[in-house]
Amino acid sequence: MTPLEGNIPIEQALAEQTRFLRRVAGALVRDANAADDLVQDTLAAAWGARARIPHDRVRPGLVGVLRHRSISYLRRRSGRATHELKDESMD
Repeated sequence: MTPLEGNIPIEQALAEQTRFLRRVAGALVRDANAADDLVQDTLAAAWGARARIPHDRVRPGLVGVLRHRSISYLRRRSGRATHELKDESMD
């Protein structure tokens, strides 16, 4: 049963989305460890906001949070890579 099919507990709705979120995160960041961390962060944020999540919007809401967290991760990673390149060029 998906969240769209009925009024299931939010715990179950979130758990049912974990595999899907891992696939999305993996596609976004291309790093399995980072993807797992992003999924956990996303689920933790959703758990904190569970009272405000409509059951028919669980998946879209999770994907939105995951997307924003992935973008932040990629920006941080890109900044580190640029910083490392600058440090190496100074040698």
